[in-house]
Amino acid sequence: MPHAGDFAATFAYDVSMSDRHLRVTNLVLQRLASGETRLLSLIVGLRRSLETTELFQGDLPAITKAVLRRLVAEGEVFDLDGVYSLRRPMDSAA
Repeated sequence: MPHAGDFAATFAYDVSMSDRHLRVTNLVLQRLASGETRLLSLIVGLRRSLETTELFQGDLPAITKAVLRRLVAEGEVFDLDGVYSLRRPMDSAA
């Protein structure tokens, strides 16, 4: 009999499950190319971009967070206390 943790892991959201993650990833990178930003600003900007171009169904904040986690893990995006950037944050001592 499977454990409760196995069930949750089996049905947990995985960013690779959706083709939408490519669209969201591209939009996140476009938004970050113009400068660093916070999660809420990213989600609002993504929602505005998506509502004008296509019908988006799903939990945009969850998908955006998953995409950001993946981009941070891959080193493409930097996270400094909730502020996301394409450029490595400067050392405060420098």
